[in-house]
Amino acid sequence: MKLYGFPPSPNTWQVRALAAHIGVPLEFEMVDLPKGGSRTPAFLAINPSGRTPALVDGDFKLWETLAIMQYVAGKKPNPLWPNDAKSPRPDYGLAVVEPGALEPRCLCAAAVRALRKANAQSRDAR
Repeated sequence: MKLYGFPPSPNTWQVRALAAHIGVPLEFEMVDLPKGGSRTPAFLAINPSGRTPALVDGDFKLWETLAIMQYVAGKKPNPLWPNDAKSPRPDYGLAVVEPGALEPRCLCAAAVRALRKANAQSRDAR
């Protein structure tokens, strides 16, 4: 799976932190928003709204943070999201954290550790 995002974005941080927390590997592709990276034909083919984050898993494309987080959480058994479709869905926990709460200047230590782990996994995969 490849996540397209802008590193300072709280929405990108949410997806990366969730994936790192539950151990789902994500390849990360930076979309350089200040340079118009989300308006290129290649990115618009992934997400017609031109917003980040966006996820590609094979031929499957997905955008919107909560939808991506639900999809990623469903990739591996974990306590945040049940694999049994008949199970009641939990409250969204990390998924509905106010985006402002994850701004880089106020990230909690756990989120920083999760991002460092995700970055290390990205470097190791290269």
